[in-house]
Amino acid sequence: MVQIFLVRHGQANSEAKDEISYDKLSSLGKMQAGWLGQYFKKNEFTFDACFSGTLLRQRDTADLLEPHNQKEIIRDPRLNEIQYYTLSTLVEEQFGKQPPKSGLDFEEHFQFIMSKWKAAEIVNAPESYVDFVERVSQVSDVLKDSGDCILAVTSGGIIAKVLQNCLV
Repeated sequence: MVQIFLVRHGQANSEAKDEISYDKLSSLGKMQAGWLGQYFKKNEFTFDACFSGTLLRQRDTADLLEPHNQKEIIRDPRLNEIQYYTLSTLVEEQFGKQPPKSGLDFEEHFQFIMSKWKAAEIVNAPESYVDFVERVSQVSDVLKDSGDCILAVTSGGIIAKVLQNCLV
């Protein structure tokens, strides 16, 4: 049976207001990646293939894990996160929905964005929801066909969609 380890990148810049400022690991995020790498090493994990998305936070996390010292990391943009900040800006412009002011407001705001995105109501979205679903399906097939034990460093949205696909 194939084992796929889906790893969310380490903590990024939680104060970010856009894609670029979010796309870097915090000091804690770097430590988190190092700790997971130590765990993999201590427990003698051996991966047949190692993947990461092409976003800086994903690449840096994969580089800091260190379990892949015998494997080259395959960088695949299909593992990249959705462009939340871009979608949030478009939703504000098109629907007047303000970005959340606190973490407590994030869930409701995120659900609003997702409902508009899934319904294809966001004009000029950087990627349609249909295209997102397709790329996650494609990269999932690549992962499962890459060996018996696979590591993939990605982001929460990709992990959530992969798990959703497994459960339906």
